Amino acid sequence: MEDLDGSGFSLTIPAMLIQQEVALLLETALQNEMTVKLKANFEIAHSGSSKADVSLWYGNVIDLPPTLIEDLYNYQHIWKNFAVFTPRILTIACPNCPKEVKEQNCFSDGLYCLIPPKQSLVELYKDNATDNNLLLETLWGRCIYETYKESDTDALHYFNYLYDVMFSCLG
Repeated sequence: MEDLDGSGFSLTIPAMLIQQEVALLLETALQNEMTVKLKANFEIAHSGSSKADVSLWYGNVIDLPPTLIEDLYNYQHIWKNFAVFTPRILTIACPNCPKEVKEQNCFSDGLYCLIPPKQSLVELYKDNATDNNLLLETLWGRCIYETYKESDTDALHYFNYLYDVMFSCLG
């Protein structure tokens, strides 16, 4: 199965869209006759709804490639009648971390702490991507999603926010 034109419309279930950079790495590995193992967990929940539940798990906005943010925004216009999109925030618990670490990187006394992004990503955004800024931005984005999720069925407020953070605040 392949996405013939990059639009995703030629894909059928089951299908997964992956980042182009990852696809190129996989392709190179296969061309070099390396063993490639992929693991995917699919959870199937049966409900009376005619819409699929779609979750996006991420730790902070710089974990998401800019092209993915644009693609999700564009696809959500199409998917809004078929899928319910929900952003999910990855955090770690660190109740035993030093006080200064919890104050800088956590909420609720270490219950919810930022998963630090790769250093290469932090270097792209220099001073704007401090751990504390990323943690606050991630929570603010979730707040925007929760505020508008009933009235904004294709999550445009949320995707506009992510886009603005990526290209205006961090860029």
